[in-house]
Amino acid sequence: MVQDKGKPEEAIFKAAIQCQDRHQRQAYVWNACSGNPRLLAEVEVLLQYHDTNSFLDALALDPDVRLDEPVLTEGPGTVIGRYKLLEKIGEGGMAVVYMAEQEHPIRRKVALKIIKLGMDTRQVIARFEAERQALALMDHPSIAKVFDAGSTETGRPYFVMELVQGVSITEYCDKNNLCTKDRLHLFLQVCQAVQHAHTKGIIHRDIKPSNVMVTSHDGEALPKVIDFGIAKATNQKLTEKTLFTRYAHLIGTPAYMSPEQAQLSDLDIDTRSDIYSLGVLLYELLSGTTPFSEEELRKAGYLEMQRVIREQEPVKPSTRIRTALRGASVPARRGEGILPLRVAGILPALRRRPRTGEPLRVRLDTEETKAKMASGRKGGTPSPQLPYRRPAYEQVRGDLDWIVMKSLEKDRTRRYETASGLAEDIRRHLEHEPVLARGPSAVYRVGRFLRRHRSGVVGVAAFVVLLAGVALLLSIWKQDRLQWQQDRLQLAAADELRHQALLSQAQGQYAGGERDAALETIQPILDSPHVGGKAQLLRAGILVDNRRSEDAVAVLGDLLDEKPEIAGAAHSLLARILWESESPNTERLQEIEERRKKAEALLPETAEAHFLRAMTAITVKEQLAALDRALQLDPSHFESRRLRAFTFYASRKYDRLKDDALVMTVVRPRDALGYALRAVAGRELGRYREAMADYDLAIALTPSADPQHADLSIQRRETLLRMEDFERVIAETPPASQDLASPVLRYHTFGALTALGEYDTATILFREIIAPGREARQKFNNWCAKYVFDTLTAGRSWYLTDQGPTGAAFLPMIEAEETYRSLAGKGGRRLTVDGFSADWSPDAKKLAFSLGVHGHSGVAIFDPATKETDLLIVPGKDPRWSPDGKYIAFVRDRQFLRLSEFIAAVRRDQRRVLTDEEVWLMRADGTEPRRLTRGGWPSWNRDSTTVYYASRADYSLCSISVERENAEPNRIMACTWYYPSVSPDSRRVAYLEGGYLKVRDLASQSIVAQQPAPFKTSGGPTWSPTGGELSLGGPNHSEELTGLWVYDLGKSQPIGVLNGQVTAGSWAPDGTQFIFCLGPPYYEIWSADLDPQREKTSEAFTPTQTLDEHFRRMVGVYTNRVESDPTDANNYLQRAQ
Repeated sequence: MVQDKGKPEEAIFKAAIQCQDRHQRQAYVWNACSGNPRLLAEVEVLLQYHDTNSFLDALALDPDVRLDEPVLTEGPGTVIGRYKLLEKIGEGGMAVVYMAEQEHPIRRKVALKIIKLGMDTRQVIARFEAERQALALMDHPSIAKVFDAGSTETGRPYFVMELVQGVSITEYCDKNNLCTKDRLHLFLQVCQAVQHAHTKGIIHRDIKPSNVMVTSHDGEALPKVIDFGIAKATNQKLTEKTLFTRYAHLIGTPAYMSPEQAQLSDLDIDTRSDIYSLGVLLYELLSGTTPFSEEELRKAGYLEMQRVIREQEPVKPSTRIRTALRGASVPARRGEGILPLRVAGILPALRRRPRTGEPLRVRLDTEETKAKMASGRKGGTPSPQLPYRRPAYEQVRGDLDWIVMKSLEKDRTRRYETASGLAEDIRRHLEHEPVLARGPSAVYRVGRFLRRHRSGVVGVAAFVVLLAGVALLLSIWKQDRLQWQQDRLQLAAADELRHQALLSQAQGQYAGGERDAALETIQPILDSPHVGGKAQLLRAGILVDNRRSEDAVAVLGDLLDEKPEIAGAAHSLLARILWESESPNTERLQEIEERRKKAEALLPETAEAHFLRAMTAITVKEQLAALDRALQLDPSHFESRRLRAFTFYASRKYDRLKDDALVMTVVRPRDALGYALRAVAGRELGRYREAMADYDLAIALTPSADPQHADLSIQRRETLLRMEDFERVIAETPPASQDLASPVLRYHTFGALTALGEYDTATILFREIIAPGREARQKFNNWCAKYVFDTLTAGRSWYLTDQGPTGAAFLPMIEAEETYRSLAGKGGRRLTVDGFSADWSPDAKKLAFSLGVHGHSGVAIFDPATKETDLLIVPGKDPRWSPDGKYIAFVRDRQFLRLSEFIAAVRRDQRRVLTDEEVWLMRADGTEPRRLTRGGWPSWNRDSTTVYYASRADYSLCSISVERENAEPNRIMACTWYYPSVSPDSRRVAYLEGGYLKVRDLASQSIVAQQPAPFKTSGGPTWSPTGGELSLGGPNHSEELTGLWVYDLGKSQPIGVLNGQVTAGSWAPDGTQFIFCLGPPYYEIWSADLDPQREKTSEAFTPTQTLDEHFRRMVGVYTNRVESDPTDANNYLQRAQ
């Protein structure tokens, strides 16, 4: 016999059915499959199906086949838009799916779905567009994405989606021999994808293994849910036929179809139908078969199939597994069928295996197994067969049985309400927590039995009544009533527990800056009778943060009639929205005050109410007061404790942070956040060994896929560097293949190798680090420079002192040390880190500064005497103290900034465009903030009544009174420079224009002085207290070494007083101190003492330099860089400029 090409099982099957003699056929099959039990099992299944499905049993015509099938006009090689068709991968009644190649702007393979020629009727196109829109609404890693859409030249619509190349989830689990835990983790991702679809208002209605494909992403299994909403788009499935009847519109696959979906109407189908299908899928993953097999339903007939789906109860998955393990053909009971058989000759292994609950593992390549298989081929009785590596009976019995059966409830009100609820119960099982699902009560089972066998039970009941009498019926009724009441109470308690857990999860996501994830988490509980009000309040807060104030106001309006603590918080948040809007008039100010009074009157004296107060607070001081009160009332209130810990972290109050973090670990010992915060506090307080222990705990509790895992690893290795435990840093270096997402881990290794004098090895590592390109090199250079500054400030050396390194790898460190030594040599000392744009208080005792980095900053006060930092408000930057010391003007450069984002290890630049910046005013203690106007770069007049600022909208210098609530801006003069600075006597303004620093008289508008400024800068000039000098720094760029320049208005040329990445400098009002800010990569604020007796500032910073000397020095710097690394073209360009 000649076997066909293709799959081996199909070739053997086709050859075998040509044998008329069964004995001859069996001999041929055994010989053809010799040594391959899997192949033998597949061929036997095909032959069994062939023998039991004769020609007379088959339909004359497939009920899904259309006689008027449209002719396809496309094929491989056809070009549609930017896509070239490669091969057809699916076809249905109205559409075809092709694998296609996108030609531009990028080359990739995609799936292209197009309506067939002749099928472009209005109804079909409407359903096609509905499917395309449904897919476009969703954005989830486990859902195939839509890339493009359009129409062909003939007007037929098509859309392009992600090409999913993989196998079904059941096939993947079997082929990869996954254990129960791994199957559940894979299933959790499917639940998350379905939950995402439900939040977008989309019901799948056909969830089954062939619609859940598993692909590989970065070496990890990633399920992909496909064919979303396809029953709404077409009359047939594209890749797998789905039962469909035009008469009643029964849509779906019977074995996975929910009872309500089988009721001949799709008008009342909701998301719980998908929960049922997910339950069937989980059932199949655990037991190897569906609750009701496809073969049973197909043989049952149409009406009987509907009855089975709607009424017949399936057996538990553990019962299925136990039946198979016993190796007996138990008669079908309540829809029970026989498991598919795949592996032969292993029953003795089952009987010998220890009863440990571990999954079954049987070797198919042992001599014993091969001998048993050979005996089967010689005519012996084959042993019972079992699925390969199915979950053990002990692992499924109990929790997983309950979870599956709750998902498969006929009454959808008894199922899980959401896919996330199903996933959460599975998570509880995996973490050995009590699950919410439980076995159905006896009363419920009796009720289901009565509904199924109504007529028979009536007769029996009559007989029982005659025998037992009214007393027995009364007893049963009382017991039923009591059980019903208990069930109601237990279900309500379980729902409340689940809803509280979802709300807490969403609050944690919100506190961590994951606003979109928090919105998705609370979606199922917005109408909850237990936590619906709190969920709606959280939703409103997220909408405010997302700059959707109008939507938030609509939500809050519906909460004003809720219970007092919700209504009070709604009033408070409405007041905040009004406060942060455009400059409020008198009427709006009255409304704000009324809202605040109502909030205080309604909010009760509870921890939760004070936490809600803190969530709507504007200033840090107001927030801390509310949190302190909340924790006085309830020290275990986790949300308040977490938010206060973040506040202490942001304010650098590490002693208090350590205390709150300790309580967090006690309240929630399995939550990594408490250990992570305690580790940070220990590190900053110099308690490195305690910090290392806490980092280890936090990392162990954080999933490796969580971005926080990488951040914690980075912080832990930085702690090792501070401890000078360089050998351990090197020993724990991850392989190059595992640290691509966090190259900083390799920076640490470079620093450790350098500290130990292993310069050759460090140089090799340097080449690997910068290999990706210039951006990688720039990030490495920035880290090296910052590392050197931190090391020198701590009094340590970054290399072996008796033998310094040389070469391109160490040049950033060498230059950083030169800058540090130069600044320190001129009397400079570090005051604080992570800061910029500082301003002295009028008494020169405190410093107002921007805490953070550009785009992620708040306004804070630093006391040089105590080294204490007080964070006043977030977000904010460029604070300027009023001459009388009562107020601070500052710039609000973004709409919102959560404290969790503010303290994040990786800060993203999310600044507003300059034209959207706003000038705000607050008291010097951080209270009573209010918006003045739109603009930036504020400065004060000498009597503290007016704030000058730059209007970026019309390029002008303006002023506004701070004494009147509704003051209007006053335009003073045109000014194209974004950072004009008004002199202390309010008579002159300094700004940059055309490569010159110019000083203009405000009264006459004439230029009174100008000097060259032939370099880049990112800020404005700063006046000395006497008004006779100005300082000007360089840009916010790590590669620019402009330094700081002092302009004596009585001279014609500026004097360079400081080198390096200095961006700004300013004098104390009494002239005794001078502060200067270092830009990236340092973001530090330094101070130097001045002698008030000296007339010129430049005399305190000798040696100084002229412009010519500066440029010659910069040529020397870039020449040194060229000599160290001739391959870096940027150094040549910078030297030429």
